Amino acid sequence: MIKPISILSFCKRSVLSIFLLVFLFVGSTKLLANTMEIWTFVGARTEWKKVEFTLQNANFFQAEGGWFLDFTQASFEMKANKSFKLGFAYKQEYVKLMDIRRVEYRPMLHLYYSKKFGSFELRDRNRLEFRFFETGMVKRYRNQIMLSYKKFEKIIPYAYTEFFVYLDQFEYLRQRTALGFNVPIKSINLNVFGAHQSDKISSEYWYKKFMLGTSLIYRF
Repeated sequence: MIKPISILSFCKRSVLSIFLLVFLFVGSTKLLANTMEIWTFVGARTEWKKVEFTLQNANFFQAEGGWFLDFTQASFEMKANKSFKLGFAYKQEYVKLMDIRRVEYRPMLHLYYSKKFGSFELRDRNRLEFRFFETGMVKRYRNQIMLSYKKFEKIIPYAYTEFFVYLDQFEYLRQRTALGFNVPIKSINLNVFGAHQSDKISSEYWYKKFMLGTSLIYRF
């Protein structure tokens, strides 16, 4: 007699299949360039009347070229029910890369869905971004699927993949995949991760880069 597949087993297999397909895609695309970047984040988080507020600053560095990006982001998030969370965020970003000097103003809308299956937690983040530049505005949709393993108290490993769709052309132009872990230390959460990103340059070539990052968030 064939035993029915449990919801937990189906969830784990489905998510692992997604990540396997992503890594196969990353390895099969033609290589235009490889770069390594270091991403650092620091911030603080608090909650007031069921609304969570986070303020964060980030600096990005190229391994061979030094600092090139800085942004500050403020986020407000509120639980709609046990599984869904709504949010609004605003980011201001400055980029200095070779001959590029760019300032961006980015309001964003978020919708989170999360579900626990035993020691695993599945989270689906949907984000709508309105990116304002001197030359105009770009609309972008992002979908991030994250799987966390929460059996251990002192370390929480996770993996996620994120797809970027530019709505003006309705075209998939970026994909980012990361592996990392969170370490709760009293009021501080330390996050360490490694990531890979592919950006579509043409129908045949994807620009690839790798990132190593750390994040420190203080909760009060």
